[in-house]
Amino acid sequence: MLGRKSTTNLLWFVFVLIALFLAFTRLGPFGGILVMLFIIGFILYRRRGSLYHNAARRRFTEGDTESALALMKKAVLADPGDSAVHASCGFMLLKIGRMTEAERMLTIAGNVAKTPEEKFNVKSTMSLFLWKKGRLEEAIAMLGEVMEKFTNTTTYATMGFFRIERGDVKDALAFNREAYAYNDKNPIILDNYATALMMAGEQEEARKIFEDLMKLSPAFPDAYYNYGRFLETAGEDEKAADMYQTAISKKFWHTSTVTREEVEFRLGELEAKNG
Repeated sequence: MLGRKSTTNLLWFVFVLIALFLAFTRLGPFGGILVMLFIIGFILYRRRGSLYHNAARRRFTEGDTESALALMKKAVLADPGDSAVHASCGFMLLKIGRMTEAERMLTIAGNVAKTPEEKFNVKSTMSLFLWKKGRLEEAIAMLGEVMEKFTNTTTYATMGFFRIERGDVKDALAFNREAYAYNDKNPIILDNYATALMMAGEQEEARKIFEDLMKLSPAFPDAYYNYGRFLETAGEDEKAADMYQTAISKKFWHTSTVTREEVEFRLGELEAKNG
């Protein structure tokens, strides 16, 4: 069965086809082309929010955060009732540490969300906001509500870290083993699982998962830092130092689970120990 959005898109497509057919048959080629150009312009105007949104995501991925946020604000103004646009903007603001603005965007996203999927998306992002505000148990509860109805790789990856952050080793290991069974190719899930194994003292299995993780060349610094801690604990200081240096070369966000300063401190301690 088609969803509401799919049905609306189908009706629009049929309407456009009928309009173009009538234009070309009643007005001739020139009139038909004019009508076609008008319809194209109208469609682009109606979809300008999505176009701004997509452009903003590209700029953000490229590292141009200021341009991305400027485009995202245009997207919000163009489509104030689109929950996904507000949630995406809130996530970008959260990643760069603009917490007050992020909370405002996520609150609006929640207020305008219509479908269960939109509400789950907002709550998933809001759980990250709560974690960054030091409200871990609230974050776990909120994401838990989502996972009762909806699970995917992102929810497993986020909750996996939350369970590690809580510090209950048995619980963290059990949940991250479940997440690994769900998706054993996602770098964040592998990082969480290897870390939970390390916490539980299952060193050989942790090493295997960390090695599998490194084969994926993760883009986030947390993976290299956590593997570095494992190697340092195992007495492999030179390899650990390499991991810390790699971590430092990666992009750190406000949502990273480790800061650049923490990594630099560990590397400095390791270098001091080894002269």
